[in-house]
Amino acid sequence: RGSLMTIAATTGGGKTTLSLQLQHNFASYGAKVCLVSLEMNETELTRRNLANWSGVNLTELLKGRDMRPEFKTQIEQAYKARVTELKTKGTRESVYVPDEDVGIEEIMFTLKPFNYDVIIIDYISLLKGADGDDQWRRLGAIARFAKVFANNTNTIVVLLAQLSDEGAIRYSKAVQEHSSNFWAWIYDQRARETGTIFVNQYKARNQKAFPFYLKEEFGNMIIRDLTDNEIQTINTNMQDRTPSGG
Repeated sequence: RGSLMTIAATTGGGKTTLSLQLQHNFASYGAKVCLVSLEMNETELTRRNLANWSGVNLTELLKGRDMRPEFKTQIEQAYKARVTELKTKGTRESVYVPDEDVGIEEIMFTLKPFNYDVIIIDYISLLKGADGDDQWRRLGAIARFAKVFANNTNTIVVLLAQLSDEGAIRYSKAVQEHSSNFWAWIYDQRARETGTIFVNQYKARNQKAFPFYLKEEFGNMIIRDLTDNEIQTINTNMQDRTPSGG
């Protein structure tokens, strides 16, 4: 609590999917969470949530009325189960989609009365005032405000950011400097083929920074830990690629 976390990836790398998964996980542990979407609308986010909760592939949800009846039943049951779970735990996972351009201050002061434990913003460069010739300075100021807000309200603030294809942060390094935790990954061809994301922790204040793997199941809008067998497969493949000899 009281810290800023930044999650960065290349275009199409699953930033939004991970942010939704984090929202689900935080809420399941009893936290009140709000995801602020500056890119997707409520319908798009609702479909993704339903895919995650129900296990029904997103392509089926896109069919609307043409969806098979058994999938509709599966989705309805999953939705009711999720609502019941959140009510039982006395928590909520909310989505806030502003209907106009907003800055970081407007978002935070709008959400402050609701006393959220976690606020996730998708994503930082779409905030009002984040562009211009001095973008590096503006983004640094946004991260600084988010950090101060988190500290003053005992909240976790998560900012999503974007990497270039080479893995460089397209934003000011101050974004990373103000963050207590900074995760980043490149969604390259190997990640697409294996469905495995290699995440670097470039910063983990008061913690041990170590890289780790995540498994993406984008069809169901799920990102999860790897199973023991999946980890063993990765370790074996890495050993096979290790050169022999002196």
